[in-house]
Amino acid sequence: MKKYVTKNPIINAAIAVVLIALGVLALIFSDEVASGIRWMVAIVLVGYTFVRLRGELRAFKTDAAKAIIFGDAVLTLVFAVALVIESGWMPLHVFLGLVLYLKGLSYLGAYVAMRRSPKPTSFVFKMVLITAGAYVWFSGWAVEQTLLYVIAALLLLYALVFLGVAISQWQAQKAAKPKQAPKPEPTTKPEKKEEPKPTPSTYTKASLMKKSVDELRQMSKSRKITGYSNMRKEQLVEKLWLFEQEAAADLAPSDRRK
Repeated sequence: MKKYVTKNPIINAAIAVVLIALGVLALIFSDEVASGIRWMVAIVLVGYTFVRLRGELRAFKTDAAKAIIFGDAVLTLVFAVALVIESGWMPLHVFLGLVLYLKGLSYLGAYVAMRRSPKPTSFVFKMVLITAGAYVWFSGWAVEQTLLYVIAALLLLYALVFLGVAISQWQAQKAAKPKQAPKPEPTTKPEKKEEPKPTPSTYTKASLMKKSVDELRQMSKSRKITGYSNMRKEQLVEKLWLFEQEAAADLAPSDRRK
């Protein structure tokens, strides 16, 4: 069935809609459609007969068997012409019954002419054709109305097949689409923390004078004041006090390295 459907779900759905419409119209306008069934049956059976004729002529080797098979094809063509031209002379059920009966009978006759036995399955099938043909021929069965319902049912069945294929294709396309990743939330820039401003120094000249020379030199070393090793106590106090004042005012010491 895959070779009869397309890869486009829209086209398959459109074909399904058309087939459903044709099936419904066939049931609504049954009288008009029934008049065209004769042509349709005749064309189908004649086409099938001549398509199979070449293969059957190869299968049957004797001239008598080939003549029987060829005669069946010619009679089918004659009956089809009589069906579509003189509808009153040959009703549809008579044509269909004759064709089915002759199909089975000619096949068995060809094997008799070849003096061979057909396969059991083929023999059973041809006997079914003969029996069905005789029944349709003599029963007066309303073939037109029955075929009309069969055609409408086949159209609706094929429409459901196309519709089911279209739905499955839509679902497959939907599943194949990549899911969009969620958009990342906007990140807020961290606020810059202001560095605490240095507090004014608690050292005074008086407090520095109370310290020993070694303590003053140690403080000068930690503050990276150069030349502290050769300075006297008063010089150390003056340098440290200036350093602390400049640091408290958030100024770069300008002369501490001199």
